[in-house]
Amino acid sequence: MYKYQVEPEDQHIVDKIGTDWGDLVEMANRKDFEVGEYKKTYAQITTDGVEKFKKDLAIAYEQYRTNGPGTEAVSLDEGLELLQASKDLCMTFKV
Repeated sequence: MYKYQVEPEDQHIVDKIGTDWGDLVEMANRKDFEVGEYKKTYAQITTDGVEKFKKDLAIAYEQYRTNGPGTEAVSLDEGLELLQASKDLCMTFKV
């Protein structure tokens, strides 16, 4: 087709490249099927973790908004302590 000469010692590789490629695709599909349950489990664990993180963050945000350093009736010193406590709480969140 391209008028390229293939060395005789490489001709057997050229002759079976289509078969090798088909075998490789088949093996990849089989492996993908084999790990299907692991992928589902990982996805569920990740989804559960994200949902827990969202709930925890929403609770922390509401607490910060209602009782945090920027609320009325909080002195400057109390506000500073509340701000540090809020920063410490934020550092406990894991993504």
